[in-house]
Amino acid sequence: MAIAVIETQPNFIDRKFIGELSDTGALATLANPTDIGLEGTSAQTVDFSGEMGIFGEGNTLATAEEKTKASNDASNGVVTLHPITYYISYRFPKKFLAVNGVDGYTPTAEVFRAGMPATLFGTIMKQPYQESILNQYRAKVNTAVTRALDYSAGFGVNPKTKAASPLARTNGYLSASTTIQAIGDGTAPRNAAFKAAVRATALNGDTSAEAAVSPVFSANMGDEVTTIGTPVGYSASVPLIGKLFNLGGVPVTSTSILMDEAATTAGGVTDNVEAFVGNFRERFVWGATTLSGIEVFDTGNPDNSAEGDLGAVNKVMLRTEVAMGWAFLGGVDKFVAITSPKA
Repeated sequence: MAIAVIETQPNFIDRKFIGELSDTGALATLANPTDIGLEGTSAQTVDFSGEMGIFGEGNTLATAEEKTKASNDASNGVVTLHPITYYISYRFPKKFLAVNGVDGYTPTAEVFRAGMPATLFGTIMKQPYQESILNQYRAKVNTAVTRALDYSAGFGVNPKTKAASPLARTNGYLSASTTIQAIGDGTAPRNAAFKAAVRATALNGDTSAEAAVSPVFSANMGDEVTTIGTPVGYSASVPLIGKLFNLGGVPVTSTSILMDEAATTAGGVTDNVEAFVGNFRERFVWGATTLSGIEVFDTGNPDNSAEGDLGAVNKVMLRTEVAMGWAFLGGVDKFVAITSPKA
């Protein structure tokens, strides 16, 4: 069992903090987070279709249809964000538990052990070395959460193994969408595919769209030029390098996860996935919450490591578990996958 648990604040996983980090996933940046409990949370969806009618009771100019009142159909549904447990853990040198700082630390220096006062552990965690480790650890956990969201909600895979996961597919995943926009031939194939994908989003009735693209997609789009060498369409708006940019009013986030061949294959896609386009801000919701604080272990082999017992290799392990869920309002077919043939 854990020797101690470092309590985390409610904002341990925080979208604003995520925005300051590098190498994060795309979906958490594009979509709005929501609170998610241990039993999950539900989102109401209502589809009001049809227009207003004219009622002309007693008016000789009224048509037959205008002499009566008829209702439009409205459908009401519930989409549940089912929480799935994710975890991440790391091994650190034993000096993480050093009582009197880490300068001149040796394996025989005094460290926190089971049975010592909890107040002493709290004091140790406020030392500069430990505080720095915990700040970096929080950044890594937040980054890992966003990448896990891309892997699972994007391809329905376990982020760690890149293998198909029935658990990860509980809430749906983008590569299961039947709405595919293939990148064809021509002078500017990616410009054309992007425009077609955004138009397909508009045909769903959406008035805004966002896109998650691979670095390959943005780099190749940026290189597309006319026969006389001038940039085509959106090509001039693609930065030479960058994670966030805008194409024709569509916010775009670049993520290398789309280039993970193991994930795309496990996600059931035979071609390369270069982008996902859709109304992520209104049709995709997600939430994540820590299930415990940061667990600290100093003995045993709780992570099934090849190193074996922590005590034998003079290390400690930090582990965090997170419940995360998501939902596609209206279904994954409201989103478009832009694909290209594999070489």
